[in-house]
Amino acid sequence: MIHFVYNPDIKDATLGNYMLDAAKRRGVPVSWSRRGVPEGLKPSLIIKVDDGDIDAENYSKKYDCPTAWWFTDPHTDFNRGYQIAKNFDYVFCAQQPGNLELRERGINSAWLPVGCDPVYHSSLYEKLEDRPFDVGFSGSVGDSGGWNPSRPELLTEVSGRFKNSIISESTKGGNSFINNSSKVIFNQALNNDLNMRFFEAISSGAVLVTPKLIDNGLDYLPVSDSVFFYESKEEAMEQIKFALINIKGLNDHAEALASYYHEHHSYDSRLVSIHEHISNNSLEEDKPSEKKTTKS
Repeated sequence: MIHFVYNPDIKDATLGNYMLDAAKRRGVPVSWSRRGVPEGLKPSLIIKVDDGDIDAENYSKKYDCPTAWWFTDPHTDFNRGYQIAKNFDYVFCAQQPGNLELRERGINSAWLPVGCDPVYHSSLYEKLEDRPFDVGFSGSVGDSGGWNPSRPELLTEVSGRFKNSIISESTKGGNSFINNSSKVIFNQALNNDLNMRFFEAISSGAVLVTPKLIDNGLDYLPVSDSVFFYESKEEAMEQIKFALINIKGLNDHAEALASYYHEHHSYDSRLVSIHEHISNNSLEEDKPSEKKTTKS
C-alpha cells in the first residue's frame, strides 16, 4: 500500500490528486492523509507530495517503510523544501537547479519533473484547426502574491491581441477543458521553472508557446515543431501569431509529441520512476540496521 501525504484543500495540491489517481488506475492499494500516517496503518511506501505547506514531522525516523518527499517549488520556497527533505529517506525535486542545490547541501536528491495525466490532458478534437479557441491559458492569472509580476501583463497582451482566447484561473479537471479546446496554449513560467502547464499542453495535443528555460532539464525532454520558445513579450506574441497561421501544418507534430508524453511523462510513469529509484538504491545501500541513516 502506498500512503500519500498532502492537503487537498490547498490550491497547490493538484499534483497530489494526480498521483493518487494514477496509483488507483494502476490497481495499487492507496491511502491518504493531510499529515503523517493514521495509527494502525502499515503502508509499504509513504510519498509526501508538495502542497506548499510546512510539515516538520520526521517521517524517516517515525515510520518503518521507505519515505519519499517530492519537492516541486524550490524556485520560490527553497528553504521550506530543504528542511522537509531532511526528514525523508528519498528526495525528488521537480526543478533541476533546485535538485542540484539540494545535492550541494548534502541531500541525495533525484530530479523528477512534474508530468501529465492523459485522462484529463488529451485532445477532444480530431484536428487542431477544429478547436474552438485560438489561444488558451489555465492556472494562476495573478502575480502570485508578488512573485510573478510579469504574468498579468503578458496575459493581458495575449487576450488583447488574440480576441478568441480563453484565459482562466483553474486547476486539474477545469484546466483540461482549456488545454483540450485551444489550438495554442500560452505558457508563462516563474523563475525558470519547468511547470505543469508545459507537460499538460503537450499532452493535450496543443501547440505550446513557452519561455526558453536555462539549465532546467529541458535538454532532456523531447520537443517538436509544435513547441515554440520565446525570450520576450514581443517574441511570444509573434510565436503565437505564426503558430495560428500555420496551425494545419502543426497538427501531426503535436499529435506525435502528445503520444510520446502520454507514454513517458504521465503520472503513471512518474510513479514507476519513484518505485524504481527506491528499489535500486535500496538494493545497493539499505540495510535493516542502517536504513534510518541513509538518504537516497
